Amino acid sequence: WIMINGKKTYLTGMHYYYLNYIQIDIGYPDYRDRDRLFFYFLEASIKHSKSLGVTLVKPRRFGATWMAVAYVLHALTRTKNAIGGLMSKTGEDAKDFFKEKLAFSFVKLPFWLQPTTSSGNNPTSSIDFTEPTTRTKESAQNINKGAGLDSYIRWKTTTENAFDGKKLLRWFFDEI
Repeated sequence: WIMINGKKTYLTGMHYYYLNYIQIDIGYPDYRDRDRLFFYFLEASIKHSKSLGVTLVKPRRFGATWMAVAYVLHALTRTKNAIGGLMSKTGEDAKDFFKEKLAFSFVKLPFWLQPTTSSGNNPTSSIDFTEPTTRTKESAQNINKGAGLDSYIRWKTTTENAFDGKKLLRWFFDEI
């Protein structure tokens, strides 16, 4: 709950996460009441057993891509054995979305919100929330064994069966 113009207002956990931890291209996002309504709707869609997801028709510069980053990272950075997928109108657009938006925001998360990853500081095709491989005895001692979520987020080229057979916890299709 927060106070806006003297009125008590509820924010979903994902909306709070978006406002406080997702860095976008201009810094942190500003509070917008339309975003609050969208996150209410998104939360209801996630929790409703018969919902298959959300298709958002919106104007340009709405901020939907950055909200999608929050949607994917909020779930995948705290869920064990989960898969997140990204696609766009072309494979090159999906790659750009992943690198310029999702990976950009992930590496800027506070350390306490970043799970163990084997993808390094500049992931380009996948963020793997697994324990990094160890090459020396010293580095093996510094790793918290069992700390990996065994989850990942990947982008794929836009094809009919790109994620065929995968049980996706979160899937985002940009510019459908």
